[in-house]
Amino acid sequence: MTATPPSTAAVRPAPLPPGGLPAWLLIALYVGIGSLPLLLAWHENAPVGGFWRALSNGLAMVGFALLTVQFYISGRIRWVSSDFGIDRLLLFHQMAARVITVALLAHPFLYVMQDLFEEGPLAAGTTLLHMVGNPAFTSGLTAWALLIVVMALALALALLRDWLPIRYEAWRMSHGLGAAAIVCAGLHHTITIGSYSEDLTLAQLWIVLGVLALAGLAYLYLVRPWQLGQQPFYISEITRVGERLWSITLGPAKMQPVGILSRGAKPQITQPIVYEAGQFAYVTLGGSPFIMADHPFSIASSPSEGSKLRFLVKEAGDFTKVVGSLPVNSRAYVDGPFGRFTLRQGEAAAGGRDKVAGIAFIAGGVGIAPILGLLRDAGVRGETRPLRLLTGNRAASQLVYGEEMESWAAALDFRARHVLQEPPADWHGGVGMLDDATIADWIDWPNPEGWLYFVCGPRAVREFTERALRARGVPPSRIVDEAFKYE
Repeated sequence: MTATPPSTAAVRPAPLPPGGLPAWLLIALYVGIGSLPLLLAWHENAPVGGFWRALSNGLAMVGFALLTVQFYISGRIRWVSSDFGIDRLLLFHQMAARVITVALLAHPFLYVMQDLFEEGPLAAGTTLLHMVGNPAFTSGLTAWALLIVVMALALALALLRDWLPIRYEAWRMSHGLGAAAIVCAGLHHTITIGSYSEDLTLAQLWIVLGVLALAGLAYLYLVRPWQLGQQPFYISEITRVGERLWSITLGPAKMQPVGILSRGAKPQITQPIVYEAGQFAYVTLGGSPFIMADHPFSIASSPSEGSKLRFLVKEAGDFTKVVGSLPVNSRAYVDGPFGRFTLRQGEAAAGGRDKVAGIAFIAGGVGIAPILGLLRDAGVRGETRPLRLLTGNRAASQLVYGEEMESWAAALDFRARHVLQEPPADWHGGVGMLDDATIADWIDWPNPEGWLYFVCGPRAVREFTERALRARGVPPSRIVDEAFKYE
């Protein structure tokens, strides 16, 4: 199917609601929560057993406090992620998890370092064996062992996701429940046998942090799916637009009231998603929002298209390989919008709209999806600045919406260049990959440092693009990039 540009008469959604908490406040809260146990313990009069045990206890307290915060920096809560961008927040979540894990795993070994230096390895080993055999340490050992299992699975999935026989949905459920079990076991250990367990203020802090962590998990796994279930969409159209590429259109569902109290009640219609061009959403296609089968898809439509949402999905993983067989009119659920891959954010970083001489887009493969949304919105707005597009694909069968791009070229100052690795005999476009040389050769306009650049694709494409643009004098503030796969 070849899409046509939306009419300029289409009704645009209401302005976006205010964003989340500012980044500086979230950083201050994060540092404050991590530091608070140390500040409270500072006033504890009980001896801590020397430097090594003080270090062991300090790392354990900070690590456990920040572990409870991890539930809120997973990227799914908009008031947390909106000012950072979910890709950056997820990266921080992963890096913080590794640091926290090292701190908590080191806790028992640092605790016996004093014995090691003063009495030798035998004494240190004896202390460790005493902790393992003491029933009072069972909850602490349980949390310690669960932490190893949960992090090992997370690391294995990150490195070997395409080869492991583990479905992402199953891992996600086990990851959340495993983290909850760690918090519960760690909380019991901390308030019953921790070095500062008799401090009432610290015990209350641990309980509050533990309850907040479990509340965050309950929101993500129970409350939010229930909310999505009250606002369903339906699949109105699924069309193959290229090799292993599908266009999926969702429309707001109409729910007819049922039951003895529903007589005379009007059908409830799902409210449209208010978003900016270039953002993405977590989408569940078919099934229930409680089964944790949602996937991040970039919104390829323009906000001007009204209540319908369009997505460009590539067959890649265990779910997307069957997306073309999904029945039309089946239910869908949309959690969003998320992301900062928007013109508003890009122009703000560049110093304002009047500081942007033109807009360039670089897309690798299905990375064209959010860029389609940006270009479609530019067509609706009648963008007067020059627009340039560079795409990279393996074959011509992966190129999409050629006629729509021709209509943009006729109505706007728009030019597109497509690069193929395996071009057909009659191909007149670029040949090769989106590397430094290809990108540098594509930039044929004066003063490229005054343009705004949107980049979406695999990590290699984003790295090549940044290197090529930096070599042409483009500052990082004018490069807006987004990964379509969290690496």
